[in-house]
Amino acid sequence: MKKLILKKFAPWLALAVTLMGGFCEVFLLTDKGMWLDETFSVWLANKSVPDMLQWIVKIDQHPPLYYLLLHYWLGAMGIRPMMPACFLRCLARSRSQSYT
Repeated sequence: MKKLILKKFAPWLALAVTLMGGFCEVFLLTDKGMWLDETFSVWLANKSVPDMLQWIVKIDQHPPLYYLLLHYWLGAMGIRPMMPACFLRCLARSRSQSYT
């Protein structure tokens, strides 16, 4: 009997916990500022693409795809403290969805 109840309500419970977590995350993100690495990424992504690529060659060892995507994301969505974190979450969720 207990297994039947758990099987019936488990998807709804998982959905409720996910929605509550997402709701809290969005409202808590607006309460906090950006961390140092996010500030650096936004600073770099606000440069023109040629300038950004020159800076990346000089000071960063990572490939420029993240900064290029962030450059266009911030251009479309605007610069607010939660935007780099939202961008990363969208990338992570799209990547996790591609595996299923």
